[in-house]
Amino acid sequence: MITSTILSEVMTDQCWKLTATLLSKYDFDDLSHPCGEYWCSFIQFAQRFDDIFAKELIELAVLARVSLEVDGEFGAKQIVGKLIKNGNESDLNFREACNKIIHANSLEIKLEWSNSHPLDNGQNGYEEGDIVRFKNPIIMTQGTFREVEWKANIHFLKYVSILQEKFS
Repeated sequence: MITSTILSEVMTDQCWKLTATLLSKYDFDDLSHPCGEYWCSFIQFAQRFDDIFAKELIELAVLARVSLEVDGEFGAKQIVGKLIKNGNESDLNFREACNKIIHANSLEIKLEWSNSHPLDNGQNGYEEGDIVRFKNPIIMTQGTFREVEWKANIHFLKYVSILQEKFS
């Protein structure tokens, strides 16, 4: 049986590792050789990054879903993205985001920039700093459920911040 302390450490470590890795991808793309030369080590990183990141994100989502079942519905209803199904767009909560990551047929990372902090809610003081552009990675997943295709756009930093609040 996994104790809650060990689970907390695993979840926290995984959150930090995935966040640091994903945010570094912004820089690796800039450092890659513009002609895609095979000898450029940054090109090799970029080629493997998406696969490695997807596997670790799925592991984190599975642990999060298990934790939701065991520890209660922490953060389950917090909005972390958008779900597009049958041409309609709706809010995607944390619990649904876990499911979409786990059951996706494809997963893509979109490295977006934002003029506001990704975790800003207008009350927490994030807007008070001097930084005017923020990294805001989006995890885009696609799949099918009961013959209905869906797409989910998950704001990674919102998603992972719920886990960090719970397990840190």
